[in-house]
Amino acid sequence: MTSRYRFALASFLSALCLAALSDPSEAASATRLVPVVVDVVGVGGARFTTELVVSNGGTSDATVTLDYTASPYFGGVGRGSTSLTIAAGTQAWTPDAMAILRSRIPSIPTGPGQGGSLRVTFDGLSSETAGSVVARTTTPSGPGRAGLAYSGIDPALYTASLTAVAGLFENDSDRSNLALVNAGTSGPVTLRVTLFSGDGASYQDLSPDVVLQPGEWTQINRVLASPGAGFSDGWAFVERVSGSDPFFAYGVVNDNVTNDGSFVPGIPEDLADSDLTVPVLVETPTFQSELTLTNPNGFPVYAYIQYVESLAAAATPTGVYYQLLGPYEQVVTPGALDELRKAGATIGPRGGSYAGALAVTFTDGSFRVGGLATARTTSPAPSGGVYGLAYPGATYGEAATEAYVFGLSENDRTRSNLAIVNAAPYNRTIRVQIEVFDGDTGAKTSEESVVLTPGQWVQKNAVLGAVRNGYVHLTMVEGSDLFLAYGVVNDGATDTTGTNDGSFVPMVKVR
Repeated sequence: MTSRYRFALASFLSALCLAALSDPSEAASATRLVPVVVDVVGVGGARFTTELVVSNGGTSDATVTLDYTASPYFGGVGRGSTSLTIAAGTQAWTPDAMAILRSRIPSIPTGPGQGGSLRVTFDGLSSETAGSVVARTTTPSGPGRAGLAYSGIDPALYTASLTAVAGLFENDSDRSNLALVNAGTSGPVTLRVTLFSGDGASYQDLSPDVVLQPGEWTQINRVLASPGAGFSDGWAFVERVSGSDPFFAYGVVNDNVTNDGSFVPGIPEDLADSDLTVPVLVETPTFQSELTLTNPNGFPVYAYIQYVESLAAAATPTGVYYQLLGPYEQVVTPGALDELRKAGATIGPRGGSYAGALAVTFTDGSFRVGGLATARTTSPAPSGGVYGLAYPGATYGEAATEAYVFGLSENDRTRSNLAIVNAAPYNRTIRVQIEVFDGDTGAKTSEESVVLTPGQWVQKNAVLGAVRNGYVHLTMVEGSDLFLAYGVVNDGATDTTGTNDGSFVPMVKVR
């Protein structure tokens, strides 16, 4: 045990045109790994499929190579690759990634039961951050679909030997899976999973260790119910004990009634921090946010938190409060805003609509230390259970003065919102310009700006307007602070159709 944490087919193919690169001698390259794309049958016979959006927000056409590694978890058949070209400023979308791969890699079998990782390599980009991949895996549920979104990761950011995955549950309402993928290409990695109970008093090393070949994905279902564990809530350390390739670990919290999943990314030790911004906590007649604070250290820490109300009032701080966390303890707070209200936070009375960002600082009493914060926002489903999405607290290093939010849509199946938060490390007011681009043509379709005071959160509903497939470019044009932004892709063309289940899409920071 580690002693402490150091803290549609035709439209897709037409968008991927065969134009030549404009200036390959000055082009940039980027690699993104999508942990898993699937066409599988899950619990109760529900069929899960993966949408895929490949974006080029730059000014030059780029060659895109898709390397698919079939997972032994699904039979391991059909590995292969294909190359296409995506035009400058465009975004190619398909509702079924496996259908695209099958059409271009004949060795992939037909029918459900297939899945694996997808390594996406961009060549000819005008900048490294211009290339992005967003996946969204969903299944039929109630009047529409439910699922979760996840972005392709940069493998170079996941070389640390230790990763923490927090906010896992195994109870009457939820079950949690732990997924692991070898994000490298050079050789196998061996990963050891250690589970901690939510109270921090118990832990269990899973046996045997997990060995993954390059590109291999696997999943431990109902991980907290593993032999020797049996925890109702908890979290995991995933440690590389042999090999040198990068790896990515994440959790999926599934509702036991709707089968809706919430994606919880693992945080590598070298990306952890003491100062985090949870982008939003919500309390309305429809939505409620749950907050999870995790201490991955072998000593007690304090989590100091300050919520800034931005929906019922314009960026109003509500007081500073703290939560004491014992060694390896995880504290889960359903109805987070009401608990803050009970503690004395100046939030309006229950029955109203409130939303805003939360600043969290972890300290051992003398020094700042690494910690983890995760929120999950849900709404009740008509036939029981909930739909929702999870998102981690972001570090100041993840905040930006320029960013993109790719993978948004506004059509007969989905609609998209955009949210922006002034992360306020310097406590200054900023103005952020929002430019909307049509992903089919690359044309800018609208432009506006918003002013954000320190800690303020704002959301733009139906941000794409009449654009069916698009993305947003954000730039700080006044002030000298940093912002965070994210998109939410909601099921249903309107809030009275579909499930209204949201999928969280984080921004891509321009470096």
